[in-house]
Amino acid sequence: MSDPTDSEIKAALQSIANLRDWIKELYEDTAKYEDVAFQALNATVQTPGWSGFIVDTVINLATGIIDAAAIASGEPLVVPAVGFLSAEIKEWLNSKGGRPSNLTDVFVEYALSHLAMQEAMEKQLAHYLDETNHHANVRAAWNKSFQAQGVAYKVSDLAKPEHAFPGVGDRWTALKETAALEFKKRMWNLIVMKTCSYYRNWSSRFNTSGKPGSDPDNELAEFVRRGLYTDHPGVYARRDFVAKNPQGGLTFMIDYWNLGLNGNEFPKSVCDLLFRDDTVGHIVRPDALFARDYVFKQFSLTKPDFHQGINSNWKEIPDGDNDWNFTGGYFPELIKR
Repeated sequence: MSDPTDSEIKAALQSIANLRDWIKELYEDTAKYEDVAFQALNATVQTPGWSGFIVDTVINLATGIIDAAAIASGEPLVVPAVGFLSAEIKEWLNSKGGRPSNLTDVFVEYALSHLAMQEAMEKQLAHYLDETNHHANVRAAWNKSFQAQGVAYKVSDLAKPEHAFPGVGDRWTALKETAALEFKKRMWNLIVMKTCSYYRNWSSRFNTSGKPGSDPDNELAEFVRRGLYTDHPGVYARRDFVAKNPQGGLTFMIDYWNLGLNGNEFPKSVCDLLFRDDTVGHIVRPDALFARDYVFKQFSLTKPDFHQGINSNWKEIPDGDNDWNFTGGYFPELIKR
């Protein structure tokens, strides 16, 4: 295989330099979001639980942001360069000896882990930009292969116009906005998982009308939307069918849970940021980050107890499965098995 030409080296270096500048700007912008989230939660970075960030989670956060951004952006142009960086970072998960020295096993403060990850990525990309010995580092890695979205690439592919990471412009900005959105999702997952807890509230009963043509599931859902979720927007409700009532309708038991600091209900400011829906599939905030049930079911160190199980009649409102696969959201490495 022939050696790369100077023009090919120059093109690859430009792509890597653009990616490094983009990562730096992205991480500097997202560093501010921790304060935004904690202000909405009526908390501070000294809130109990918000400490002890293992390096696997810090790496997971970084690779998740850039991988998801490349997919969500729909920009095939950025896939190889982003995949290259992601592959370089993922090697740090399994190679403690090859991990940058500033990525310690555990970080006491999140802000320190965020800064350390930014510096580690910048340093890794700077290694390939080094001019020593006619750009010896990038030449040595020229045929290094990596996977991105199921496709095999080489570092040499970054020299191709169709695989070059863009410079500052509309594509750069759009990709950064997509990555920032993915960061916000992961940040909230981490905050809720590490600082919040559940609390089960009292139960209530609801009788559907039994009128001809009425839908009991819709009546129940409308009751919860207009009542419970209006007065308590930060909770999560589930229902259990009890029996048919004398009026010809159905009787349901409704339980609802908090998930917040010290088991308190999420403030409305958090609900506005997090919950797209009230009842399942009923969208009320299209620009919010998650479905309500996803936050309550997944953002926990252990699988929450919502009366689920193979013999349980407790289900979503208006209707749905009574159990789910628990993953911890974006951070399965944190769940207690």
